[in-house]
Amino acid sequence: HLAQFEDVSVNLDEKYVYFPLAMQPEMTTSAIGGNYRDQVLAIEELSRILPQDVKIFVKENPKQGAYARGPLFFHRLARIKSVCFLPSYANTDELLQKSLFVATITGTVGWEALYSGKKVLIFGHAWYKNLSGTIQFYKGITFKEIHEKIIDRNQLGSGFSNLMEISHEGIIDRGYIPLLENYDEEKNCQKVAKTISHLINKKISYTFSRHK
Repeated sequence: HLAQFEDVSVNLDEKYVYFPLAMQPEMTTSAIGGNYRDQVLAIEELSRILPQDVKIFVKENPKQGAYARGPLFFHRLARIKSVCFLPSYANTDELLQKSLFVATITGTVGWEALYSGKKVLIFGHAWYKNLSGTIQFYKGITFKEIHEKIIDRNQLGSGFSNLMEISHEGIIDRGYIPLLENYDEEKNCQKVAKTISHLINKKISYTFSRHK
């Protein structure tokens, strides 16, 4: 299915919204994506609010396997006139920078967009949903509302700092290990296990629940 898109030409001078697909199955879509664990449903909803001259550039997740990517998935995408399914070699950073805004279920690309000064439309319960520049999709939202949204860099910075202050310490995904100098696996495992145990037994408060 993906091979048929490798010859697609990409014109980044067009008006478009960038929608990189999240990998499935994964918590970010299957659990906290809500109804939009069906990512095509989110793209269908997005297409209904966009002007006719605005396209949706969709790019597959490089880690995605055949799960949730059967013939019906691509058939439904093909029925959305504004969708352009991108080849694997399309430059993600350039796609983000030249887009009108980024759309995602709860993906990390949303945070990358905010950090780069781009607005993000989310369909699920993303951890950054309350930060400046993030727009939560709802039935009845308009393109004008999204387009006129402004990112307050000061609020974004302070909001992120506040979020980090109420987060628990520890690495729970091996992909982040290279980012930490002098990583000690045994100490990290003990710290994370102790935190989880204390949360379950209510010996420490659910600090992340204070984020409104």
